[in-house]
Amino acid sequence: MLHPILNLADVELSPRPPAFAASGPAAERYDARMGMIAPRVGAQKLGYNLTAVPPGKRAFPFHNHRINEEMFFVVEGTGEIRIGEATYPIRAGDVIACPPGGKETAHQIVNTGATDPMEPLIAASHSHGAWVHVDGAFGLWGTASVRTRAQLRGVDRADSWAVDAHKWLNVPYDSGVAIVRDPEILQRAVGTSASYLVRSSGLRDGVDFVPEFSRRGRGTPVYATLRALGRRGVEDLVDRCCARARRFAEQLERAPGVHVLNEVALNQVLVRFDSPGGGDADAFTREVISRVQADGTCWLGGSKWKGKDVMRISVSGWNTTEEDVDRSVSAILRCAGRA
Repeated sequence: MLHPILNLADVELSPRPPAFAASGPAAERYDARMGMIAPRVGAQKLGYNLTAVPPGKRAFPFHNHRINEEMFFVVEGTGEIRIGEATYPIRAGDVIACPPGGKETAHQIVNTGATDPMEPLIAASHSHGAWVHVDGAFGLWGTASVRTRAQLRGVDRADSWAVDAHKWLNVPYDSGVAIVRDPEILQRAVGTSASYLVRSSGLRDGVDFVPEFSRRGRGTPVYATLRALGRRGVEDLVDRCCARARRFAEQLERAPGVHVLNEVALNQVLVRFDSPGGGDADAFTREVISRVQADGTCWLGGSKWKGKDVMRISVSGWNTTEEDVDRSVSAILRCAGRA
C-alpha cells in the first residue's frame, strides 16, 4: 500500500513532458518543472501535481477545460492569474478555483517575476545580522494598490526603504524619499554637530536626518501632492498607469516581429524588435528607439535585459490616456516599419 502522506520537499521535479512544451516565437515565455503527486499517494480519481514556474514565465498557454475542474494552491511566490477577461494578483496561501466552461473560464497563471520573495529573503538576512535596505524606486508605490500589493508582501519587514516621488507622483525632479525604521540610527549616520550650529530646542531638526546642510524644500510638493490625492487618489494613479502599460504590451505584441519580453506587473514594458531580413536585432532595436525619440509622439529609452538591447516603456504620467497609448503604439510601429 502506498503511503498516504507526501511532503512537498520530497517531490521530485522534472522538465515538462514534450506534449506540454510550447513552440513558436512565444516559446521563451514558457518554462516549468513538474512533479507528480497523485501516483505516489495512491490518489485514483483526482490528479495532483506540483508545478514550479520560474520568475517571468508561464507554465501553460491560456486555456479552458470543457469537463475537468482545476484547483490551484499557491505554495510560495507571487504572480497573477488571468481568468476570462479579468486578471487577479495571487500570492502564497491563495486557493484558486477554475471551473469547466467556455472562454469565460479560460485561465493562465504567470509568475510575474517582478519582485523577489521578500519575506524569506529579509528573514534570512536578519538571521545573519544584516541590515536590509529596499530600493523602491517605482516598485514600492505598488503597495498603494490592492491590485499590486501582494507582489510586495513582506517588504515592510526591511530596515530602510527608498522611493522616488519625482516619478510616479510627478513632482519636481530629485524628490526622493528615504525611510528608516529607527530614526536614532539615521541621525547617528548623517547628523552633524558643530559649535557654530544653532539647534532647535525641542523640535526635530532636519539637518540631523539628511546629508545636506541646506537644500530646497523638496518635501513641500511631495506633501501637497499626497494631501491632494489622498490614499484613493494615489491608488488610482498606480492602477491607471499599470493599465496603460498593459495596453502598450497587448497592442505591441500583436505586431509581427515585435516581442514584449516581460510580464507587465506594474508600469514597465520591455520590447524588442526583429530586424527585417534577419539582421542584428540589437542594432535594429536601438535604431527603432532613436526613430521614436526623433518622431516626438512619445519619449522612451533603451536598456539591457538578459544581455539583449530592449526598448523600455515606463508609464508614470498622471495624465496619460488610452488615446495617448494608442497614438504612441502607432508611432512605435511606424518607426519599426510595422505600421
